[in-house]
Amino acid sequence: MKRILVVTKHYKDNESGGGAQKSIELLVSKLSERFHIEVLCKSTKESVEWVHKLSFSFFKKIKSFDIIYLNSFFSPLTILFLCFNKVKIISPKGELFDGALKSKTLKKQIWLKIFNTLFKGKFIFHATSLDEKKSIEKKTYPKRIIIAPDIIELNLSKEKPSENKTLKVVHISRIDQKKNLLFCINILSNVKRQICFDIYGDIGDKKYFDKCMSGLRKLPANINWNYLGQLKPNQVNNTFLEYDLFFFPTLGENFGYVILESLSNYCSLLLSKGTTIFDDLDKYDIGSNLKLNEKPLKWVNYIENFNSIKGDKDLLKFKNYLYNKFNVSKIIQSNNNLINEVLKQ
Repeated sequence: MKRILVVTKHYKDNESGGGAQKSIELLVSKLSERFHIEVLCKSTKESVEWVHKLSFSFFKKIKSFDIIYLNSFFSPLTILFLCFNKVKIISPKGELFDGALKSKTLKKQIWLKIFNTLFKGKFIFHATSLDEKKSIEKKTYPKRIIIAPDIIELNLSKEKPSENKTLKVVHISRIDQKKNLLFCINILSNVKRQICFDIYGDIGDKKYFDKCMSGLRKLPANINWNYLGQLKPNQVNNTFLEYDLFFFPTLGENFGYVILESLSNYCSLLLSKGTTIFDDLDKYDIGSNLKLNEKPLKWVNYIENFNSIKGDKDLLKFKNYLYNKFNVSKIIQSNNNLINEVLKQ
């Protein structure tokens, strides 16, 4: 059985990691049926013999692996492991999209220049979509790019969502420029209906967070807002069940696990158009996609006229959407093919 080492900053760490952590956990889980996989990370709550915390003693084992899979382009761990002479896959997980490059821009541009100078044409990249493939080609000089979608699980909630008298709008995500919370605040400042607006997320950019807090304090009295801090991963599903609308005008997502979690818990979405793979919400009547450069009035009008959908027939729309969009067994097979293709190199 071929041996794969997955290198990632977090692994099954309940406090950190976001969507990139979920994707790597599922990749390890599903591909372990065909390959021997071990994980090396900086933080984990897992205590099994094949998950290792970073230590100098572990480097003696690296020669025993056939492939090193690097779960990030900009992580210091990735930069460290590029020095080892092993077959490597670099999986940027959306880090090379234009929206993602808007934060910590200088550091990222410096590393891109160094990488393209020293490692031109040397590494295989894992892209999870055609759009990500294009972003990788635009920013780097890969040896090859192989497309395999992020592995997911479809687990629709067996619980019914709350029925609320007042429209409950939620924003669940890391608070930084890419997630675009300030856009939400600016739109809500022009909404006239009574709304409860709750925000959950860790503070990724303190200056941006302060701007958001300043904007929230200026919202009119009909917008009852709360910043409620960071959710633990096991709290996200039940939290979405309490809300009517997930307002998420993101600048760009590699996959957007939080979007999948929203839909799996029957929470409609108001989502930016052209920034995620979930660009067809209107077709199933489970939300809407609007362009970020659209007139603000269109965003305002959608919220003003939004009716929460909670009946059994309405909830079935979410199930139909997800099962029509994703063939999980086919996605797993494409990730198996990714590893097999790299092994041929």
